Amino acid sequence: MTDDETLERIVEEAKSAISEARLQNPKKSIGFMIGTTSAKEDIQTPYRMPVRQTDDWILFGVVVFSQSQAIVAAHLIDGLVDTIFVDTEKKLPVRFEPDHSLLAKYGIKTTTSNSDVEFGNISAACQTFISKSQYYKYKANDLTVDAVFYYLSWYFGELSGKKIVIYGTGNTGNKLALKLVESGANIYMCSNRPQRASVVIDALNQIKSRFALSNVLLAHEPLFASHDADAIVGCTNGIPVITEKMITVMKHSGILIDLGKGTIFPAALKLCNERGIRTWLVDTYATIIGMIMGNTATNLLVTDIAGRKEVEDGLFLVAGGHIGEKYDVIVDSISKPSRIIGVCDAPGRVMSEHDDTARTKILAAEAFLTRNNSRLA
Repeated sequence: MTDDETLERIVEEAKSAISEARLQNPKKSIGFMIGTTSAKEDIQTPYRMPVRQTDDWILFGVVVFSQSQAIVAAHLIDGLVDTIFVDTEKKLPVRFEPDHSLLAKYGIKTTTSNSDVEFGNISAACQTFISKSQYYKYKANDLTVDAVFYYLSWYFGELSGKKIVIYGTGNTGNKLALKLVESGANIYMCSNRPQRASVVIDALNQIKSRFALSNVLLAHEPLFASHDADAIVGCTNGIPVITEKMITVMKHSGILIDLGKGTIFPAALKLCNERGIRTWLVDTYATIIGMIMGNTATNLLVTDIAGRKEVEDGLFLVAGGHIGEKYDVIVDSISKPSRIIGVCDAPGRVMSEHDDTARTKILAAEAFLTRNNSRLA
């Protein structure tokens, strides 16, 4: 079966499962995620994401390896689900003169300025082909990094002073290192490209707050770095790098995290189980829920809550983060205001002590809200 045939089979199975989910869970929203990954060159076959369910959502999805595959998935799923989420991170290489036979099969014509080039940005490629379902973007690597951060925070309770080894200085490894060092953890980064890693690590130490006492260090010897480590995180892309000896010298109370999926040698995993060291293959379930809430809440904020409006002569209401002018009255919603939050002072600031003008504005706003809410009642 070809890669394109695999994609078609996955989408057709998803369509059937979506229909069944609609019947069984009529009150839940249905979403479909289109993601991609910077996999090895010899891995190009699309695969399905695990089905995820929350109290309010059922999520299906597929991981693709070309813009054409992403476009076809979006085209076939559009309108069957409430929302399509597309990975916006640029991970795929540029392809000159790509094979568009899959697009031709469905009568799809690309709208890019140069159809002989795929730039590897699947969210930009999909955007014009999603018109019936709600469309949101997400950053998959950030979801993964946040998942590790939350998990370590849960496991240790406090990250300050912890020794954490990160093997791999690519996109996720570097983002994770910055997040953890800013939380007070001491980070030791291992890399097969130490010269490049040194430049990146210097940048991370420059970016972090000058008040953070912890640092990111380049570990030339992974075994030495792993001594008394509280956590070891494998961030290489499916390449086993975490060895049995590294597990031997880390803390018994430590944790081993496989972020890159396949970063642990079998003997190292066996030793973890023998020593009672917790292991975790990163699961983004929790952060995907946060991503959905962030997208949908932002949409509500922008379309229904935020704004500035003159409701009476000289009386302006602002809400939802809209930057108000001095003496604008801040309310909870511009479309359905019901509560006064404060009065604007300088741009971006709320007046701490109300002068006579501010008090007059508040009284006028209170009277307006009373009249407005009585009409809506």
